[in-house]
Amino acid sequence: MRDVTPMVNQQAVIHIVRKKPVWTELAAIPDGIHFYHITDSLGRKWRTIGQHITDAIEVFGFGYRDPWTTILEQAPYDSELSVEELLRKLCVTMYDEELICDMHIILNTLERRNELSSGFWI
Repeated sequence: MRDVTPMVNQQAVIHIVRKKPVWTELAAIPDGIHFYHITDSLGRKWRTIGQHITDAIEVFGFGYRDPWTTILEQAPYDSELSVEELLRKLCVTMYDEELICDMHIILNTLERRNELSSGFWI
């Protein structure tokens, strides 16, 4: 039976690119493990690994786990980032009423919203 550990990175993957093999001595193997660079919906750039794209997205979903998934570049500062936009990017559903209320209270400044966006799960 497969482990059903909850995913940490639930935001959407906007862009993914396959990079060099993790182990260069195994580069000739077509199904070898490769590095992947991912841009998420918050604009952060990540490096993760996987045998294929779906595998890399699954590894990414488990969040920051050095050395398998690391952040390469923080999210850019967004001068128009609203709580609603942040909720959408983080895939928070309307059923998470308590979380939504807390986010409106705590993230009441643009600086706080951008700080959460750039440092989320790190």
